[in-house]
Amino acid sequence: MPYLFCEEHGREHEATSQEEQDNYRLLGETVLIVSAPLKSPSWRCDRCNVRLRRGNTAWLVTAFPRPMATGMDGYAFAAEREYFDMGRAEVAVYGAEPPGGMPSPASVLEAR
Repeated sequence: MPYLFCEEHGREHEATSQEEQDNYRLLGETVLIVSAPLKSPSWRCDRCNVRLRRGNTAWLVTAFPRPMATGMDGYAFAAEREYFDMGRAEVAVYGAEPPGGMPSPASVLEAR
């Protein structure tokens, strides 16, 4: 399940994911963090409930268990497209690297 965070809590979550990355690898889990300006208004941070406005940078954090992480080479960024302009998105992957690698957000734009 994806969680949307404001800048403060998104950066905090990313730092924690970096610190815990070896544990995620041992468990075979992957954490995907996408940050970009929001394309629609009125979202709220899942941690502090602050209102996030269009154009504000937000972080969408999604954890994938081992069975799902192995097939992420064809990941379509569907949840992320609901929130962000994928042309400006930054992607970070922590934990287990998907065997086929992780597609870039640009590949989502090219497929359209």
